[in-house]
Amino acid sequence: MRIEVELFGGQGNFAIVRLPERQYPGVLFQGDSLFNLAMLATSVRERAQQTADADLVDEATELHELLWEALLHYEAELESRALRLPYLRPKQNGEPPVKP
Repeated sequence: MRIEVELFGGQGNFAIVRLPERQYPGVLFQGDSLFNLAMLATSVRERAQQTADADLVDEATELHELLWEALLHYEAELESRALRLPYLRPKQNGEPPVKP
């Protein structure tokens, strides 16, 4: 499916776009940037788990899960279209379990 979007601006690895029928624009990250954010969230979560701050652990875990959910969806969409990932995917580096 192809649609027209309104481009507010782009800089580097992200763009600000508004989809049709949406009031506010969103941020479009390049896939490799999304991957880097997910990996960073994994590192933050792991470091937070070494503290006694339960709120920090909860927030880091939530951030980790949200970014990985977006990344896994991105990867599934690329796979369904037989497109290669724009990054090398480690097989066992802090990856959360895939939820059913």
